[in-house]
Amino acid sequence: MQVRSLTGALFEKELCEKMGYTSDAKKPKINWVGKGSNLRKIKSLGFDASLFRPLPTSTFQKWDIVTGDGRKREVKKYRISEVSNWTLYSEPIVKVCTRSDLELIRREYGNGDIELGKQVYNKFINDLFESLKSDGTLDYLIEQLTSTSEGIEFIDGFVDKSKIQFKWDVKKSFWQGFDRIMLEFKVKIQI
Repeated sequence: MQVRSLTGALFEKELCEKMGYTSDAKKPKINWVGKGSNLRKIKSLGFDASLFRPLPTSTFQKWDIVTGDGRKREVKKYRISEVSNWTLYSEPIVKVCTRSDLELIRREYGNGDIELGKQVYNKFINDLFESLKSDGTLDYLIEQLTSTSEGIEFIDGFVDKSKIQFKWDVKKSFWQGFDRIMLEFKVKIQI
């Protein structure tokens, strides 16, 4: 588990104890067209990004805590002043993030060559970003991923989602040289 994930979980637990909230995290599960795991689905579609689309069986619920009166909120271990620039919100699309993913990419995308596999994968991710952007799917995903939470609880207070801006971005060479599509957020106005 990543350090930011561990410290975030501890902060969430402390927040719940202090405020009387319940930790009841719901994470999105986007199911994509294709066969097998997400990385195998990409290959099963012939690396055609225009075919890689979310299925109706996807779930988009995303929140970390529930307040005493039942309102759902995300939790981020930042001060509000620290999120006036773009900050990670979620990575729900597809990503290479484990050693077994690296082996699959080397074997199935690069015919034994990790660098070739990385080129094939990164080209797909960038094509996918453009394809999902051009047909409105990225906007749809933002709407879905933010619809079940009323906003974000920070170290120094709560910000309603009407004051939060969201955008998608491709982070180049994010992990081991692999690009990643990320949903980012920032507070629109200083509170």
